[in-house]
Amino acid sequence: MSYINMKCPNCHKKIKIDKKYINNKLNCIYCGKEIILKEIREINTETYLDEVVRFDGAVILNIYNDDCDNCKKLEETLKEINNEYNDLKIVKLNAKENMKLISGFMIRAVPTMILFIDGVQVDMRIGAVDKNAIQRWLSMYNMLPNIF
Repeated sequence: MSYINMKCPNCHKKIKIDKKYINNKLNCIYCGKEIILKEIREINTETYLDEVVRFDGAVILNIYNDDCDNCKKLEETLKEINNEYNDLKIVKLNAKENMKLISGFMIRAVPTMILFIDGVQVDMRIGAVDKNAIQRWLSMYNMLPNIF
């Protein structure tokens, strides 16, 4: 079994959530209050400015293709990361449907993650990487998970 480790946003106790329940309504085993997991939202050329450039804080833009196996693996990893970092927003952008927008990023391959801080592109990672690699990458920008 595989778990996501996080703190309850209500009582702040550490909890483990089985990944197979990630899309279900969840309640904390300690305080009983509902835990709302963050979603990775799909964006497009029209919503890019509001969701990424005008956002105050850190955003990972995940550029992917539907038919890419590595993209699917990375998305599963990013779902875990998304709920372990309170101060991080993760969005995804379909490369094939948004070619004009991604041409400005000089994307060489998918999946590609681009890190923005306060609307400014600060870094890029190409390829499917594991959770530890993403955590190390984020720690370079003083972002730490809100777990334990």
